[in-house]
Amino acid sequence: MKLKILICGALIILLSPVLGYESLGIVYANRNLIGEYPLLLGGFIISYQLVGILISIIGFKKTERE
Repeated sequence: MKLKILICGALIILLSPVLGYESLGIVYANRNLIGEYPLLLGGFIISYQLVGILISIIGFKKTERE
């Protein structure tokens, strides 16, 4: 179970660009984002990377205790 958490975090980090792109499309559907698009996309990608890092740390700490 602990290894699954670690792998899940790494998978989120690897898929963060795709997740960020899709999230941006869902949240800002039908809006004109010509100037702000790269900035918003970068923010979504970084937020998913941070979530993946935190999940990986939790998984690493749990596997370390065993």
